[in-house]
Amino acid sequence: MVELDALRDARLSDVESTGGAWRRLAGRFAASGEDAVSDLVGPVHASNWDGDAAGAAFRHIDGLDDGFGLLAEQARAVGVLVDAVATRFRGLQRQLSDIEREAHAAGARVRVDGSVEPPYLTASESVDDLTAARRNNETARVFADRIADVLAEATRLDEQYAAALTRYLHPPSGVMSPSEVLDAAQDAKDNAPLLGADKSRIPTGKSAWTVDEWWKGLTADQQQAYLTAYPDEIGALNGIPAVARDQANRKRLTHYLAAMEINAERLYGRPGGRVFDESYEPARKLYAKLESSEYGPESHRLYLLGFNPDFGQVHQGRAIVAVGDPDTAKNVATMVPGLNTELEDASTLSLHRAENLVDAADARTFGPDGDTSVIAWLDYDAPEGYPDDPNLSVATTGRAEQGAARLDAFVNGLHATHQGQGHYTAIGHSYGSTTVGYAAAQNDGLAVDDVIVAGSPGTTVGSASDLHIDRHHVWAGQAADDPIKYASGLTLGKDPTDLDFGANQFHVDTHGHGDYWEADTRSVTAQAAIVVGDYDYFRDDPGTLDHTSDQGVDARHHTDRYHQRGPYGAPR
Repeated sequence: MVELDALRDARLSDVESTGGAWRRLAGRFAASGEDAVSDLVGPVHASNWDGDAAGAAFRHIDGLDDGFGLLAEQARAVGVLVDAVATRFRGLQRQLSDIEREAHAAGARVRVDGSVEPPYLTASESVDDLTAARRNNETARVFADRIADVLAEATRLDEQYAAALTRYLHPPSGVMSPSEVLDAAQDAKDNAPLLGADKSRIPTGKSAWTVDEWWKGLTADQQQAYLTAYPDEIGALNGIPAVARDQANRKRLTHYLAAMEINAERLYGRPGGRVFDESYEPARKLYAKLESSEYGPESHRLYLLGFNPDFGQVHQGRAIVAVGDPDTAKNVATMVPGLNTELEDASTLSLHRAENLVDAADARTFGPDGDTSVIAWLDYDAPEGYPDDPNLSVATTGRAEQGAARLDAFVNGLHATHQGQGHYTAIGHSYGSTTVGYAAAQNDGLAVDDVIVAGSPGTTVGSASDLHIDRHHVWAGQAADDPIKYASGLTLGKDPTDLDFGANQFHVDTHGHGDYWEADTRSVTAQAAIVVGDYDYFRDDPGTLDHTSDQGVDARHHTDRYHQRGPYGAPR
């Protein structure tokens, strides 16, 4: 129980200075994490050390900056809590002071235990005047009750904040264990209300513009509280800046890995047992890829914009990974993969293609590396189709229709958080082109400047003009020996490489169905030129196009008219 004199005499200015000290400590922890990356972890990754021993070492040292990151988060949270304690108790001090002043003015006296002595009877009031005595006793009771309410609230807050601060008594030492990871996650969630994060206020299901407005209306402390307490919800919101969304989804990824490892430990009775969940190994590889990107060039820094280990009919997980920051890059491309895409591809094939396209695009710009961000968007349930297990979903638009709404909302989110004007491109490969096409053909279309399809079985429409974009900004490519040519135009719309479809057909010098983004090919160079808006590339070298959208009209002549309309889905 908080005593009256303890509340009255509390030196809250000292408490406030303590809050500032915790915040400064958080800054030092964060700086130590950055030093660990640049001086300890980075050089080991740069050494090209490989093998089982290297893998084990990397798993250990990659957790160093995570440990420092958690310490920084917790120290900052302590600072926020201490500041809140000071603010709340200062308000109670003022209430108590006001009550004491009013009691004194009424002639009553507040005792040290919080009880109140009634006012004395005046000379004109008789000792036997029961009415006056009762009145004075009632006055004392009212003051005493008010004081009791203040002390009760002080006690409640004291217990509440003490419990919250106690959760941070056992910070991680060195690299965090799986149990420490999940304990820290639960602590963050338990303390969220006191840190200003109310789960019911998260604008789930709202437009990217609404989310962006909500996020910008939060204080930096509130934003951090939401990220640490509700990473699953924040990481899935379109309209959250890429840096914050990456932080949230990395937490979700880390929590998933920790939960799977704890389950395996319980199963085998020891750490290190095999995890049977299908998403675990791909997720662990994705985590390693994300960590290693922190030690490379900024243009290839990876941002995890979405992660769901249990998504799709076969529950093999999905992810959204950006190469480069899409909020600051001048050119932003979203690549949608096709048949048999799984979480495994997020750190392998899809990411390899995105990185090659970034390199080719940066080579065509005059600014520093980082002018282009390419996003591997594996956030829909792509069809499965194997020789021993045929699946007819690849021949229908069902999966494309399901993914189109998600893609449209995601691209709108890119616009909501982008800093300055950007050039946006949607790229669909294989069945991914069907998803891109369906999204572009619906309502007001996709908020992009160009649409590229490669190895496409069809875009669900019969003409480039049906994609709600100037047809001179629709581009199609198909390798001569891509087997998709036998399926294109059958059930998923007209073959986009047909002349009468009305798209530009860029020249492809690669082979097969999956090599459209191999480095140093004319295919990836052509797509890079489109991504950065370098349409002169096609005009200057006629061999770059097999045919144009109208057999001779260059796309560059139509650029200004399109940009005057503004990107679809963006606020006018």
